[in-house]
Amino acid sequence: MDAKDWIITLGGWVVAAITMIYGEIRSRREQQKQIDVIPYELIDDWLRRVDAMAFNYYQKAREDDEAWRHTTYDWEAAKSGFNWVMGIVRSLDEPSPLYEYMEQHFRYLVDYENLAQRQRGSPTNRDEEHQQLQLQLHTSSGNIYKELRRRRKGV
Repeated sequence: MDAKDWIITLGGWVVAAITMIYGEIRSRREQQKQIDVIPYELIDDWLRRVDAMAFNYYQKAREDDEAWRHTTYDWEAAKSGFNWVMGIVRSLDEPSPLYEYMEQHFRYLVDYENLAQRQRGSPTNRDEEHQQLQLQLHTSSGNIYKELRRRRKGV
């Protein structure tokens, strides 16, 4: 082997080593980013699920006892995740204003639950009140989603 072959071989090994090191560093960064985003995805998932359940809970208030009982169980299960989600929010480096948004959202969920229970007790036309609470809930969810997006971009 002459000097040219040695240089080509050595250069190939150097390029391969740099590529492997760079690939490993990039892989670890991507993995860390994915880990950093997980809390936001969990909050997002819970929020979507509980908002859908709130609407379903209100709709089932007009149906028979069996449907109401099943929906009440699902609603309580979705709502109980709030403490778990707030634990995630508290664990974030800077929980504010997300913490306040989540607390406000939970108050709206409780108002929505109360409306459904009133609807169940005396089925009257509560469409206007329902629309108002639904708008509050969607606005609150929107604020939380904006904050989650802002935080994800920062990761």
